[in-house]
Amino acid sequence: MVIPQPSTDELKTYRKELKEWKTVNNIVAGVILGAISDDVQHIIDPEEPAKDMYNKLKAEIVKQSSGSSANGTRIELVYKKFKDTSRTPR
Repeated sequence: MVIPQPSTDELKTYRKELKEWKTVNNIVAGVILGAISDDVQHIIDPEEPAKDMYNKLKAEIVKQSSGSSANGTRIELVYKKFKDTSRTPR
């Protein structure tokens, strides 16, 4: 069985798309890390892809979803974000 090798153009396209994906992933991971409170940072690994971070945080909210606790966690995450941005000098 012969496995076809990608062409030079296909490799260039792949490398360009991979670089773009890594850039976007790093931005989203930074947003997630900046938006969560210290109380839940232990749930995620800062080195993992942003999608994995999101899925772990979502699973934690579902796990705590005894109604008000899930809502409280969401409010805590939003409050943390607004609290941090309000300290930023304009």
